[in-house]
Formats: sequence, C-alpha cells, structure tokens
Amino acid sequence: MFPELAKGIPELDITPYEPLYLKRVSVSKGAGAVTLSGSLYNMTVRGPSQAIPTYSDMRLDENKFNFGIDLPILDIDSLYNLVGKILVLPLVGNGPCKLNLKNVKTVISTDFEIIDVDGRQIMDVTNMKVNFKVGFMHIKLDHLFNGNKVLGQTVNNFLNHHGLEVIGELSDSISESLAAIFLDLMNQIFSKLPLDLWLTD
Repeated sequence: MFPELAKGIPELDITPYEPLYLKRVSVSKGAGAVTLSGSLYNMTVRGPSQAIPTYSDMRLDENKFNFGIDLPILDIDSLYNLVGKILVLPLVGNGPCKLNLKNVKTVISTDFEIIDVDGRQIMDVTNMKVNFKVGFMHIKLDHLFNGNKVLGQTVNNFLNHHGLEVIGELSDSISESLAAIFLDLMNQIFSKLPLDLWLTD
C-alpha cells in the first residue's frame, strides 16, 4: 500500500504523503546525559514511501494491531528551536536543520475500535506506541549560539560523532511525539478504507 498511498488516492480523498509534512516533533528531557527541550517544526520528510513492512499481527479478539516498518532512508528539512546540554556540551539555537537518517527500524503497537460509518465498518486507532532504532544519523543545525561558527561547528561535529547515543537518550520523548502524529495520520487513511476493502473475514 505504501507507494500508492504516498502518491495519494483522490477518489478516497487521501492526500499524498511523499514528501510528508509534519507540523512539529517535540523533544523534552530534563535529566541525564542529555537534557534538551524544544522541537523540530515545519518538517518536510522524504523517504516514507520506501517503507518496508516487516511483520503484521492483528488480533481482532483483543482489538490490537501491531506491526513493524523499516525505513531505509529519511531526509528531513525543518526548522528547530532547542536549548539544553548534549553530554558535555551546551546547545542553544534556532534556525534551519537538515537531518539524514538511515536504516530506521520501527515497532508499532496500537489499540483500536471497529466503528460503523454510513453502514460500513472502519478501524479507529485509539492508542499507539512507537519504538524505533536508527542505524545512522547525520545532522546539521544552522545558527547555533546566535550564529557563532566555531561553537556551532563544534556542536554539529559532536552530534554527528555521538548521534546514535543522543537519539537513544531522547527516544522516549521522540516516540511519544511520533505516536501522536502517526496515530492521526493512520486514522486519516483508515477512515477512508472500510474493512471490507482490505480485511478478509
């Protein structure tokens, strides 16, 4: 389904999601090796159409739908506003951000209800949890420390040497934000796809 959904399906009023536009992914962590608050916002994400489903486990008797998705590459352009500390270095800035992620492996757990809409049944996701691991990350944050090039380059180099460790520290916060976003996206799609179109008896 991913390549077709990415192009959009006008007959079902499903808008294209390649590239995917996200309003905001928030980050909030107040203790430990990484303390950071703020967000990436006005995000343009390229790569979701290449998603590869790895497994699917639907339990109708328990109203649970769990599945895995691998994303070979995600190229993200956004704005950022962040303040905090990354391991030993301060981080303060706002401006453009470029983020490249590779080999993103996700495990998604959902709870759902089956509801009737105009005489047909659809799946309505009520709760979602997203766990993920990233194989590679490269990031460039512009205008750190009010444009101080030396400090900005130092922090960018540090982030790219310790990127996976930083993501690990922030994973809970990022997962919560992604779950809220993708729960909404998933319901936008499945609200247009009654069960009789895609789920056999």
